[in-house]
Amino acid sequence: MSITPELLTAMAGIPLGSIAIYLMYKLAANHVEHNTQAINKLTDSVDTNTKVSLAFYAWLKGIMLAEPDEEGKN
Repeated sequence: MSITPELLTAMAGIPLGSIAIYLMYKLAANHVEHNTQAINKLTDSVDTNTKVSLAFYAWLKGIMLAEPDEEGKN
């Protein structure tokens, strides 16, 4: 059996394809983790904005809302 260019290309394609699949998996996993962190940060920001908006509109109506750490003291 002699080594022909076709055989060499076929034999090199298996490890190169495996490496490419592994690298694409790592890249996708990294993006999923980054997107999850960004969504969590966005969720926290929306919650904070909602609390501030509720307190502001309550203040406009003359209602003073207690801070979360002051609720247990009153």
